[in-house]
Order: sequence, then C-alpha cells, then structure tokens
Amino acid sequence: MPSVPESAEGASPNPSEELVTVFASRSHLASVEAEVIRSLLFSAGLRCWLARENVLKQPAGNVLVKVLASQASEARALLAEAAREVGGR
Repeated sequence: MPSVPESAEGASPNPSEELVTVFASRSHLASVEAEVIRSLLFSAGLRCWLARENVLKQPAGNVLVKVLASQASEARALLAEAAREVGGR
C-alpha cells in the first residue's frame, strides 16, 4: 500500500520536489515517536510530513517522517543533535 503524506501545517508537499525519509519506525510507539520528531522539525521551521505504510498491520505499520529533499541535511542534523541531548535514545 502506498504511503500518504500528512502535512504538519496542512499543506500538501510541492509535487516538483522529492520527499526524503528522515525517520522510520515500526515500534509500538512509532506514531508517538513520529509526532515528536515532526513537532521538533516543524518548530525549527522545516516542512515535514508523516507517512504510514502497511497500516493494516498492528499496531501502527511503518511510520515515516519525510521532509523536502532540500531540507533533509538540516533535518538529519537536528535529529542527531536531539538524540545526543537525550543520551542517544
């Protein structure tokens, strides 16, 4: 089943720019983790979307956080910094 992006700010992604996955999880907390990451990126001014794959699988399938390709490096740097701040979790 294809993933369907959901925008953090309600706007659809620009169809001319590729979306890049910066986080993926299948854990039972995947939706929560993705929402926290989306909030972090959005608060830093980055456009981001959630995508869900295999939603029929329990509990959440695969949850992805995607950003515009032009913002992927900045997003990855923010996520790495956040991981360091919380002790690598």
